[in-house]
Amino acid sequence: MNPSPKPHPLGNLLRTLDLAVLNRVFQPCANHLPVGLSSWALGNSLVLGSIVFEAAAVVMPMVLYGATWGESLSNCLLLLSAVLVYVAFQRLGALVRPGMANPLQFMLWGLRVCFGLISLGNMVALLWHPPSPSMWVWDWLYEISLMVFVAGIYFMSCQPRSPSQRKAPQGRFKAQPSQTGL
Repeated sequence: MNPSPKPHPLGNLLRTLDLAVLNRVFQPCANHLPVGLSSWALGNSLVLGSIVFEAAAVVMPMVLYGATWGESLSNCLLLLSAVLVYVAFQRLGALVRPGMANPLQFMLWGLRVCFGLISLGNMVALLWHPPSPSMWVWDWLYEISLMVFVAGIYFMSCQPRSPSQRKAPQGRFKAQPSQTGL
């Protein structure tokens, strides 16, 4: 019998970092969202916003500089895949219910890690070797699109609040009768 394989240390590190970012940054933000806004809805809105940024990064060079569809083919395919991912998220949203564990959190782990690393690598590349002045706006627009997409995926991975937890947050201080005019 073969012993079970040991987990890879890089995989453990990525998983630990991902869970730390999810649980210490995005989940507390999701817990403080207004009553009518779920973390899944906010994540969907951010993903749609990233598609708009990406569309601007694809279309504007064609409009302003006369780039052809052939020159922008890879960017057009990335835009198409982003739209397809958004449509898939619209269908999967019914699986995320208040008061229950998010069943898509593990599935979205791969997207969080892959796109997070791509965004980080793109940021380092843009800072290490700045693009030419004519491409500076488009490259940074694409980077912003990646960061917004990653933030959307993280919010979509947050655990939804149960209906009892969805009450409006209470302030630290209660209003005194003299302060309310009564």
